Amino acid sequence: INIFPVPNPIIAVQSNLCIDSTARFNDNSTISSGSTIITRTWNFGDGTPNVVNPPGNTVVKGFAAVQAYTVKLTVRSDSGCVKTDSTIITVRPKPVADFNFSTSVCMPNGVVNFTNNSSVAATGGTLNYTWNFGDPFASGGNPNTSTATSPSHTYSTIQNYPINLTASSTYGCVGVFNDTLKAGRPFFVKPIAKFGISKDTLCANELSLFTDSSSAPGSNLLSWTWNFGDGSSPRTTTVPFTSYAFLYADTFNVSLVVKNTEQCTSDPYKIKVTVYPQPKIDSLKDVIVLQNTVLQFTPTINDTAGISFWWTASLPPYSVADLSNPFIYNPFLTARQTQIYVLHALGKGSCTAQRSVYVKVLGTIIIPNVFSPNGDGINDYWDIKNLADYPGATLNIFNRYGALIKSLTGLATRWDGTRGGEPVPIGVYYYVIDVGFNLPKMSGSITILR
Repeated sequence: INIFPVPNPIIAVQSNLCIDSTARFNDNSTISSGSTIITRTWNFGDGTPNVVNPPGNTVVKGFAAVQAYTVKLTVRSDSGCVKTDSTIITVRPKPVADFNFSTSVCMPNGVVNFTNNSSVAATGGTLNYTWNFGDPFASGGNPNTSTATSPSHTYSTIQNYPINLTASSTYGCVGVFNDTLKAGRPFFVKPIAKFGISKDTLCANELSLFTDSSSAPGSNLLSWTWNFGDGSSPRTTTVPFTSYAFLYADTFNVSLVVKNTEQCTSDPYKIKVTVYPQPKIDSLKDVIVLQNTVLQFTPTINDTAGISFWWTASLPPYSVADLSNPFIYNPFLTARQTQIYVLHALGKGSCTAQRSVYVKVLGTIIIPNVFSPNGDGINDYWDIKNLADYPGATLNIFNRYGALIKSLTGLATRWDGTRGGEPVPIGVYYYVIDVGFNLPKMSGSITILR
């Protein structure tokens, strides 16, 4: 009995293969000395003919479909001994690299957002990415490559940029996609915000005027967004803003950002505005006083620091000589005549305010004690001087028996010596005057002569 050794078939090949690649199958079979392998037969499990005794015992083979294949190697010795080895090789799908990018990029220094749309079939494993942004000028903190899934990149100038995305699976399968950022797509020049203001030194509650001079090279302006720096919400308008009033004193950084029809937003344009307190005068009330009364004006001022005050008069003879000091806000007044006094205030930033006060001076009542209503044109009326200053005054005239002869008001300050249209007899009559204003009543006698 002759015992011959059995050959030992050995297949050397990687376990995973990309669909667009070929695998190198090596026959590393062995047999004990004294015997020789004379036939090597490969069956690749894909329906293609077997390969027998390939040159160099090596087969380079590709597969048409993504799936697992059972590859068999059968070896036969010169003694007729046969043995088969098998291995499984899995053909993996090729990734499909794909991306898109921002449709509008605002230059200069525009940021392009890349959206990765790459994919791979279920058996393809996970993907890793390598980007090349085609920007030879990128350096420092803005590298021209990235391994992020969907990166962003900043471009400094408008020109053509070739973009390359390589998607690599965990099995070494590679997909590549190329596209170009063109100078006309998606780059747009961002607009330029600019404005002027009527005054950069203002008063609180003063309406300031804004003049817009923003521009949109190669496009049109779409919106204006203002931030007044005073805590109010930013205001976005579709037409240039024209006016604004700051409600309190401070220094504000007013900024404007404009957007064009391509949705590009400008850099902020800023102007520093100083707002000073607006002087405010309250508590000046009109008064009615007796002639030569001394009183003090006591207006309420919101802030007296750094404010200049002065008084003027609005009625002839336009004099403020009766004021103790016309250059302070609370002078004393010796009320000699009816007048309208105006207090003026001038603060920082030329902020002004004014308030008037009407001072009605009641003249001294002068009562004659005799008149002669005889029609000669001399002393025909009993005239009570300054009684008209007391519009609520009442004047009652009685005869010596206490009977009411005539009743007049302060606006009717003269008596013609009649009663019911008929002259009263000569003699002595008595009067009582009530001028109001909590003043004592005045009484006395009047003599009529003819």
